[in-house]
Amino acid sequence: MFPTTHGILLREHVLLNSVMGVSVLGATGKFERLFLRYQRLIINISFILLAIIFAWPIMGNPNVVAAGDDSLFHLSRIYSLAQSLGSGQFLPGYDFMAFHSVGTAMNLFYPYVTTALPIVLLKYVLGHWASAIGLYYIGITCVTLVVTYRCTLALTTNRLAAFIFSVCYNFSIYRIDVAYPRFDLGELVVFLALPLALIGFELMLQKHDYDKWTWLVFGFSLMLYAHLLSALLVALLLGLRLAFGWRQVTKDLGVNLCKAFIWSILIGSYQLITLLEQCVAQPLHSIYTGGLLTILKDPAELLSNSINNSIYVYTIGLLGAVGLGLIVTNFDKLTYNGVNYGIWACFGIGAFILTSKLFPWRYLVHTPAAIIQYPYRLSLFATFFLIMVGSVVLAQLIGNYSPTKIVPMLSLLLLILVLFARSNADVLHKTKLVLGPRAATTFQLQHYKDGGTDDYLPQRAKHQLPKLWARRFYINDHATTFKIKADPRAFTTTVKTAKPDTLVDLPILYYVGAKISTATGKPPVTPLISNRGTVAITLPKAEVHRLQVTYQPTIKRQISAAVALISLGSFCLQGHFPAFKKFLT
Repeated sequence: MFPTTHGILLREHVLLNSVMGVSVLGATGKFERLFLRYQRLIINISFILLAIIFAWPIMGNPNVVAAGDDSLFHLSRIYSLAQSLGSGQFLPGYDFMAFHSVGTAMNLFYPYVTTALPIVLLKYVLGHWASAIGLYYIGITCVTLVVTYRCTLALTTNRLAAFIFSVCYNFSIYRIDVAYPRFDLGELVVFLALPLALIGFELMLQKHDYDKWTWLVFGFSLMLYAHLLSALLVALLLGLRLAFGWRQVTKDLGVNLCKAFIWSILIGSYQLITLLEQCVAQPLHSIYTGGLLTILKDPAELLSNSINNSIYVYTIGLLGAVGLGLIVTNFDKLTYNGVNYGIWACFGIGAFILTSKLFPWRYLVHTPAAIIQYPYRLSLFATFFLIMVGSVVLAQLIGNYSPTKIVPMLSLLLLILVLFARSNADVLHKTKLVLGPRAATTFQLQHYKDGGTDDYLPQRAKHQLPKLWARRFYINDHATTFKIKADPRAFTTTVKTAKPDTLVDLPILYYVGAKISTATGKPPVTPLISNRGTVAITLPKAEVHRLQVTYQPTIKRQISAAVALISLGSFCLQGHFPAFKKFLT
């Protein structure tokens, strides 16, 4: 008996569904077969195009990066790092030519390896800061899209769910806020690290795929070199997840978590030692912790602002709100392909509540919880969990009611482009509001090199910044002023003393690694610390002195840099050489 037309179509339907759940209907059959044949290539190309679209505001007007809430801070750090590397200082210390040249050392305290450093290197290649920042945005977005897709596919085993989450997560309003209205490069990298850490942990816990401990290492290493606060919050979150899933804890899980912790510390040792040696050496002024009660809204207002999808309010956005709606209306679909997403749904809803007035933040103002600075920062986790679980639910609904997956995917892309077009218009509008006439000028990084901050100042220098900016010296406790010349390697000044053994207090902040020399050719020495937390020196002779203040990385810092590089190299090599991997693990 010859096969019937119905039988042939049925076999084709089953064959295509085994790959991605896509059926062949009429004229779309050839297109879908072509898509299935080249789906990996098509998805990767679409990610590249989406990454270019995400960076479009920079390509349209590079000045958008100067209009963010944190723009002056990050642009000053980038400028300082460029000057340091250009002068051969590969372990940067003082901000010699940035932050008003008073001896701040922001690249000692805030990670730069995954944020400022790639932009500086790209500038050396491309020759223009605007092109470097734009290409960095394209690169970080493309990598985040690919990594999010691969991680989600490993957890859900559903390409549609992975594609939906990857696109919606990367074009969520909070990520747009981080990239443009805030210009927070550290949190932008955390968006890349979060799927590695959270999904890797969930695969270990629920699917007992203990090889994914390496994902945790990559995720936490990225966070340690991007945003230390996020690394701490994610560690606490995983601890909470472990407590809720204690029945699934096994000995193998504990062993592999310990391996991930040790490797993460080794790879992140450079950043950790750099920070800790400064914090141990002297009391430092803490980062701002007074924002817990600011920018809080009622839950209804927060949800309304989310649906409006405006960049001017930090929320989960429309995509997060849709994810929340899908969750609360489809509780029966929170278990899929052997994975229970119920706890992630609870985490997403809980994080959303934490960003609102519903949570009593007033009782935590004077506790360690204030270190998060602003509750809206938790929108990162609400965005991740709500969109992730919503994507899994939506993929199931599409599988049940849609005969083809192509149309929903194209519809999603169209929706994303429409939403981003509105966000792009808002970004350009804010740029004009913040910069005024400068918004229409050529972007010049040096215009933004003198950002102001009091983070991690020596405690004694907390209220001294105006005097330091005014170049206020103290000669035996008598105030005076001298000129200071700053170049990429040193602060240089000329001081005349009238008496021997004169104590000179310079308007340059003291940090570990500071050195001062009193004459050309003389080896520099460690300076004294003045009562206001600045560099000081006792000059034995009454004469004109040429003083030069430099920075030399300590032995601890140099060793930690070597340990971090060797650990990273060893960790990467173990994935390629089985014998070496066996030796290390």
